[in-house]
Amino acid sequence: MSHGTAIALLLLLALPLLLVFLGAGDSVDMMELFNLVPVHEAYRDGHWLMPTLNGLARLEKPPLPVWLPAGFAWLAGSDALWVLRLPSVLMALLACLATYGMGCVWFRTGVVDTGSPRSGRRFALMAAAILPAMLVFNREARLASYVIFATGFLTAAAFFLLLLAERRGDTAVRGRRSRWGGWWGCVLAAGVATGLSILSKGPVPAVTV
Repeated sequence: MSHGTAIALLLLLALPLLLVFLGAGDSVDMMELFNLVPVHEAYRDGHWLMPTLNGLARLEKPPLPVWLPAGFAWLAGSDALWVLRLPSVLMALLACLATYGMGCVWFRTGVVDTGSPRSGRRFALMAAAILPAMLVFNREARLASYVIFATGFLTAAAFFLLLLAERRGDTAVRGRRSRWGGWWGCVLAAGVATGLSILSKGPVPAVTV
């Protein structure tokens, strides 16, 4: 199948799992509540530059998981719970797409230079489709918390680093020169994605991976 078909199937499976009852009920998760209060205060009180918790500066966590939901609330004109959780769903989809991309790079069995479909693409799709069905991942993907932001960006960074390693390997093994722009594009994309992950939950996830 084509990449477009595989991605469409992935979204068809993941979106219902992530969106159903997204804003139902009240938040009872402690980590989400610690993030939602600064989000509300950024949106309602204008505390954008330095997130606050009950009016006091909250420096224990990086600000990106506050800025993104608050930005969505500003665009939508509402800080309803489903609006504040929607960026988490997008981060989960980013992690799924990056997982699919990594699978396409890893499972390259039978690839030919004529561009024929990769036999390993099915395994990449299976890995990416399993991800939103996993209990812990699905739970974090439906909360306006810090973990899914770090996960989404860091999985994307891992994909670009793997793509970079593959291109370097192609240069060494096949004697081909990788395109300068493609090489630096992978470097910059991996760096930006890693930086956004650190802005989401600090350096520990990036160092661990």
